[in-house]
Amino acid sequence: MYKTGILPPSRLLQLRECSMGLDIMHYVADSASPFSDRFIGRRAYKAFRRPASKRTAMLVPGFGGGPRSLFVLRQTAEDAGYRTVDWGQGFNTGDVRHFLPLVQRRVRELAESSGEPVTLIGWSLGGYISREVARDMPQHVRQVITLGTPVIGGPRYTIVAKFYERQGHDLDQIEADIKARYDNPIQVPVKAIYSRRDGVVSWEACIDHWTPDIEHIEVPQAHLGLGFSPSVQRIVSRLLKVSEMEVTSATPAPLTAMSTGEP
Repeated sequence: MYKTGILPPSRLLQLRECSMGLDIMHYVADSASPFSDRFIGRRAYKAFRRPASKRTAMLVPGFGGGPRSLFVLRQTAEDAGYRTVDWGQGFNTGDVRHFLPLVQRRVRELAESSGEPVTLIGWSLGGYISREVARDMPQHVRQVITLGTPVIGGPRYTIVAKFYERQGHDLDQIEADIKARYDNPIQVPVKAIYSRRDGVVSWEACIDHWTPDIEHIEVPQAHLGLGFSPSVQRIVSRLLKVSEMEVTSATPAPLTAMSTGEP
């Protein structure tokens, strides 16, 4: 069995997840301030003047979450000039083997219809699914942004490990299978936002030692606040805008069946 020295989050870190309420309050205050980029009037004005974009960002929720849990991230991506879509699968029940091929098909359809690769933004388990989509079909993915995503051990080093065990899953086998997939490195940029205060996913399990183009970004928020915190949203916005500028300067050729090698 593959061994690590990683432990699930402590009880103290789990208790600190209650600070999510503060992150939501900061988001509400930020949205209500006329001096903030999130002020509803300013967002509406910018949206009216913003030219239509072919850049697409797909948002993938974490375990137990659905599209509505990502509404702040959706606003962030739209404000950065992206057309946003949800993953199209409703609530994330944690069944990666079921969801992965469905999300892959959706990403392929979006990329081929727009002629542009898709940016994937995933929270927690949604980030893991996003990474695996990018691993298997890099020609259709521009970049991956993850928030509090475990890349080692699957659910083993999270607070939902017992849930998976009760469902009959072999955590040893899941961990070994995940490690084996690193023999095929992800070939697109990955931006991994994580926190040492994460009370849901062990922060050590969020550190990717295998992906060639990986950037780890540490933030002070707890896990449940990552999708709401204004400071985290500013980081996501910067990552999206930087990617947009890089793409604009590179001006890649549109996707075609010939360029992707698909019939």
